[in-house]
Amino acid sequence: MSEPIPPLTALVLAGGRARRLGGLKAERELRGRRLVDHVLSLARDVSDDVILLDRGRGVPASDVR
Repeated sequence: MSEPIPPLTALVLAGGRARRLGGLKAERELRGRRLVDHVLSLARDVSDDVILLDRGRGVPASDVR
Protein backbone atom coordinates (compact mmCIF):
# COMPACT_ATOMS: atom_id res chain seq x y z
CA MET A 1 0.00 0.00 0.00
CA SER A 2 1.36 3.45 -0.87
CA GLU A 3 1.88 6.27 1.60
CA PRO A 4 -0.75 9.06 1.61
CA ILE A 5 0.31 12.27 -0.11
CA PRO A 6 0.74 15.11 2.41
CA PRO A 7 -1.22 18.35 1.87
CA LEU A 8 0.42 20.76 -0.54
CA THR A 9 0.02 24.28 -1.83
CA ALA A 10 -0.26 24.89 -5.59
CA LEU A 11 1.29 28.11 -6.91
CA VAL A 12 0.05 29.37 -10.27
CA LEU A 13 2.47 31.80 -11.91
CA ALA A 14 0.61 34.17 -14.23
CA GLY A 15 2.97 37.11 -14.61
CA GLY A 16 4.74 36.62 -17.94
CA ARG A 17 5.24 39.50 -20.36
CA ALA A 18 3.70 37.74 -23.36
CA ARG A 19 5.29 40.11 -25.87
CA ARG A 20 4.72 37.68 -28.74
CA LEU A 21 1.09 37.06 -27.74
CA GLY A 22 0.23 40.76 -27.63
CA GLY A 23 -1.40 40.81 -24.20
CA LEU A 24 -1.64 39.05 -20.87
CA LYS A 25 -1.25 35.29 -21.31
CA ALA A 26 -3.63 34.66 -18.42
CA GLU A 27 -6.39 36.65 -20.14
CA ARG A 28 -6.14 34.83 -23.49
CA GLU A 29 -8.93 32.38 -24.15
CA LEU A 30 -8.81 28.72 -25.08
CA ARG A 31 -12.08 26.91 -25.81
CA GLY A 32 -14.13 29.73 -24.30
CA ARG A 33 -12.21 29.99 -21.01
CA ARG A 34 -9.27 32.12 -19.94
CA LEU A 35 -5.93 30.27 -19.81
CA VAL A 36 -5.57 31.16 -16.14
CA ASP A 37 -8.93 29.52 -15.41
CA HIS A 38 -7.80 26.30 -17.12
CA VAL A 39 -4.64 26.23 -15.00
CA LEU A 40 -6.48 27.11 -11.77
CA SER A 41 -8.92 24.29 -12.39
CA LEU A 42 -6.07 21.80 -12.80
CA ALA A 43 -4.34 23.14 -9.68
CA ARG A 44 -7.53 22.71 -7.65
CA ASP A 45 -7.62 19.05 -8.73
CA VAL A 46 -4.42 18.43 -6.74
CA SER A 47 -4.69 20.96 -3.89
CA ASP A 48 -7.29 22.78 -1.80
CA ASP A 49 -4.74 25.55 -1.23
CA VAL A 50 -4.16 27.43 -4.52
CA ILE A 51 -2.27 30.73 -4.72
CA LEU A 52 -2.27 32.90 -7.87
CA LEU A 53 0.89 34.98 -8.38
CA ASP A 54 0.44 37.61 -11.07
CA ARG A 55 3.21 40.16 -10.39
CA GLY A 56 0.64 42.89 -9.75
CA ARG A 57 -0.82 42.75 -13.26
CA GLY A 58 -4.36 42.44 -11.92
CA VAL A 59 -5.39 39.01 -13.19
CA PRO A 60 -8.81 38.58 -11.56
CA ALA A 61 -9.43 35.31 -9.77
CA SER A 62 -12.57 35.38 -7.67
CA ASP A 63 -11.92 32.52 -5.27
CA VAL A 64 -8.12 32.27 -5.18
CA ARG A 65 -6.19 33.56 -2.23
